[in-house]
Amino acid sequence: MSRLWLVSYDVACPRRRYRLDRTLGRLGDRVLASLWTCRLRADQLPVLQRRLQQLIRPPEDRLSLLPVCADCERRIVFLGQAPRTAFGSGHFVVL
Repeated sequence: MSRLWLVSYDVACPRRRYRLDRTLGRLGDRVLASLWTCRLRADQLPVLQRRLQQLIRPPEDRLSLLPVCADCERRIVFLGQAPRTAFGSGHFVVL
């Protein structure tokens, strides 16, 4: 069983941002410049957490992984048309 996660970050260094984006791009979809959605199995979450922890500098950077429960995911509202974004929907997401 997998769960949807929102991953957001505020990272000072462009090089670290690039590495985060590259890592998150393998597992998820970009919603905004520093906001991603990732559908992860329980065994994938700790692996991703360790990898992301290696890519940031905690004194300078902030990264959050926020779970989206199944009920909340069903209540997501899509507004507008845009190029492919989160969930492959082609819509903007309001959470």
